[in-house]
Amino acid sequence: MSPDVIWQQFGIASWRGPRMRLAVAVAGWLAVTGAVMWMVGLLVPNFEWDAGILVTNPQVGADGVLFDDIDITVRNNGMFPVTITGLTADMPGLRVVAKTPVTVREWTSVKARVYVSDCSAVPYEPQPVHFSYRTPLVPGATDTTWNSRQQVSDSEEPFTLAWQRSLASSICNEAMKPEWP
Repeated sequence: MSPDVIWQQFGIASWRGPRMRLAVAVAGWLAVTGAVMWMVGLLVPNFEWDAGILVTNPQVGADGVLFDDIDITVRNNGMFPVTITGLTADMPGLRVVAKTPVTVREWTSVKARVYVSDCSAVPYEPQPVHFSYRTPLVPGATDTTWNSRQQVSDSEEPFTLAWQRSLASSICNEAMKPEWP
């Protein structure tokens, strides 16, 4: 039994059979190609963020706001370089602004400045970080939430501290040391 006979049994004329097979083959090829392009980073970045940030030298700006320059580690798990064209986080008490553009191939460090205007106002729940990017094919923008840190206390059970709360606490605590200028 030929494929045309099978198609005729389903009410599809023989002249439509080759076209239908071609359409199904093209649709399948497009689906597979799109999935591969997605996975290798041609359409969207496949980043791993490490906000394990070391506070080194908090300072007070002319406007009276605490700030510190930090390095944010980014790993590109895709096969193609992706350029970060913007990276910001804006929330009560804290603002993060990165120096961009930065091209991420494998592991890259992104320089950013963190402003802390009110240590107690920084949210306890993890907040999103907005970043814009340019892949080899398309530009885009999205939000991500960095990993939070597990903290251990002598008197309590371990608890999770949101990334922005940990960062703000470190900057504020460093600024409160007696030997701090």
